[in-house]
Amino acid sequence: MNGTSPSPELRPPAPETVRQKFLRDPGPWIILLAGLALWRAGYPRPHVDDLFFTGVSIELTRSGQLVNPWLAPWMASIGTTQFFVFPPVLPYTQGLWVACFGVSTASFTAFHLLVQGALQLCVYRLARAAGAGWHVALAAAVVAFFFSVNYGMRPDALAFLLVVLGQLGAHGSRPWHRVAGAVLSAAAVLTHPLAMAFVIPLYVGQLLTMRGNRPALRTLVVSTSAGVAATFLWFLVAIHGAVGEFLRAMAAHKRLIMAPDWYRGPLYFWGELVLGREPWLCGTIYVLAFLGFARAFRAATSDGRMRTYRRLVWIWLAAAAMGSFLYPGRMEHYAAYSGLALAVVIWSNSRWAGAVASAAVIAAAAHNAGAVLVPAFGDTTPPDPVAIRDAVARHPERILCVDEVVARYVFDFRLPAGARDWSLRRPAQLGTAGTIASKSPGTLWIASEWKLEHYVADAGVRAERLRIGSHTFGSLARVPYRVRIIE
Repeated sequence: MNGTSPSPELRPPAPETVRQKFLRDPGPWIILLAGLALWRAGYPRPHVDDLFFTGVSIELTRSGQLVNPWLAPWMASIGTTQFFVFPPVLPYTQGLWVACFGVSTASFTAFHLLVQGALQLCVYRLARAAGAGWHVALAAAVVAFFFSVNYGMRPDALAFLLVVLGQLGAHGSRPWHRVAGAVLSAAAVLTHPLAMAFVIPLYVGQLLTMRGNRPALRTLVVSTSAGVAATFLWFLVAIHGAVGEFLRAMAAHKRLIMAPDWYRGPLYFWGELVLGREPWLCGTIYVLAFLGFARAFRAATSDGRMRTYRRLVWIWLAAAAMGSFLYPGRMEHYAAYSGLALAVVIWSNSRWAGAVASAAVIAAAAHNAGAVLVPAFGDTTPPDPVAIRDAVARHPERILCVDEVVARYVFDFRLPAGARDWSLRRPAQLGTAGTIASKSPGTLWIASEWKLEHYVADAGVRAERLRIGSHTFGSLARVPYRVRIIE
């Protein structure tokens, strides 16, 4: 070696190429590309609550009013004209998106897949920060995908995203990080009230870990109070200060969707766990979750990472207990998937990490058989818009009542003036609340065969079931978007 050549030890390392970075951590690219592919394939698929949550954002953008005209009869039946039956974060967030990108199926699905993709990226990054390999972290992100895949345009994924972002802020190094974390955490509760089942135990856990550090504890309390106060002020502006009317409408909505008092709590949680699906499907998720929890508690107390996992398990148990009394029908699902993702991370540094990650993905996929099997083996052809538009043209004087399938594939969420959400239930006496015999002659119903069969006793409709080989799936429609016109 001559005197002018640097020694190998002193030569600066070559900068990492984009290709090397991609190969080292391809997870985010996979999540983003998968999200784009799902959007092109029409995900998220139609959900019964789509009109419930999109109509208000459209009207908010159009007139500035927090009103959903597609729900007008139902809102009147519970004593309000304002959309006070659910917290306002999703309507305003989605409304801002609509103002930028317009009203269309592609616009709404892009918004929700963007939210779901952001949630998956957060789960992926948290798993990587805990030491998981990219393939294990990707499995945790896939669990997050299966959590939200059947929620359509509901606010659940957005609420969980805000919970995660709020916690990242709450554990930040600067006071403004914690103020922002409190704003996001409070916003999560104002996206879906059940988020408080996670937000409260997470903050209590953080307070307990700081109880010996008074300056840090004081900073957390002050910054959290400031963030919550700022979010509450925004909430007052969003509902025009009508707190009493908002609380009355929320209470009326809760009475409609909740089980009777004697059936609430853990009993209802178990009933929802097994209702409408084979118990072992969701049961497998809980078994895998509790195996991960057991590993965390069996580990040596000197293991700092396992101590963190044990604290998270206690927080999960507190959240599950609180949620089983707040809204057990939804908490059964929230607890299953959050517990499964946590279990994947707990096992991430063991020789069983790959096996557990694979089992978690399989269990989540099995629990979402409809989302997996129907697109693969069924017929997801949209309904014929010509026949439906002809029926509407024949009856211009009638009130058009449509479900989410027709709203999406026929009208692209641009419903004719005066249209109503057919899927409304009691006490509005429309759609799923009534029978064809009692249907008003001034209405025109257009809804999927699946809904007519299950919710209208005298519809006389039997939707075709999905069949694979010799097995018929009684709970899956082979042609889920086939509709009937009830004149």
